[in-house]
Amino acid sequence: MRFSRQFYLYPLPDGDDRQTMERVCGRVYDRPADMPRGTSLQRVVAGHMERGGRWYQTGGFLLREDVSRWGTDYYRG
Repeated sequence: MRFSRQFYLYPLPDGDDRQTMERVCGRVYDRPADMPRGTSLQRVVAGHMERGGRWYQTGGFLLREDVSRWGTDYYRG
């Protein structure tokens, strides 16, 4: 989270649950109940989806003038 706060974030329209599932579990599953639970991240992602939650993707950028302050400023939404 600290790392992502350094950037100006924007939503990616094509990011969805399937993309999150593939990145966290290595492939897409038909149902969250079928997802592996071998890591704490997998358990959090699957549990969130089982409760009806959704995952979204974001992109980010850093302005050139902010590079010198890296690590001290946070995204200002």
